[in-house]
Amino acid sequence: MPLTQPAAQAVPLVQSAPQKAPPPQAEQRARQATVFPETAAKVPIGPQGLPRVEAELEAFSDTNFYTNFVGDIRDHGGIFVATYAVLAVNTRCQVALKFPGEYLAEFHGVVKWRREPAADQSSMPGMGIEITDASADVWALIHRFIQKREPIIQDV
Repeated sequence: MPLTQPAAQAVPLVQSAPQKAPPPQAEQRARQATVFPETAAKVPIGPQGLPRVEAELEAFSDTNFYTNFVGDIRDHGGIFVATYAVLAVNTRCQVALKFPGEYLAEFHGVVKWRREPAADQSSMPGMGIEITDASADVWALIHRFIQKREPIIQDV
């Protein structure tokens, strides 16, 4: 025989606050179709007024350098940045790149190509940024990295 009788109705442990009806404007906006810009993620603007793209290179990251078929990174080569926040082709930008070992490099570039998200999710979307202005120290870091990891071959 139970010591207590079960309640006829479930008793909430915490009483919820009374629900307010949303304002009419909010309800109307919720019913309208949402229109996203070209990318939902926004790229911040750097101190020089250009979009600032931040990326990190790792041993097996989708972000990697790319070259043409000749293999010279200084001849229209650059970096593929794996991101959903892609810029339009021909957009000039600043790139802040973190190398393995906490080395940082900053340079300027131009978006030359884009990779759209694959339907089967086999490849990460992103953009290929041709390096247009980099210091000798940045080029030294790039050459050191591509000696350890082959760049992507991309016909640009």
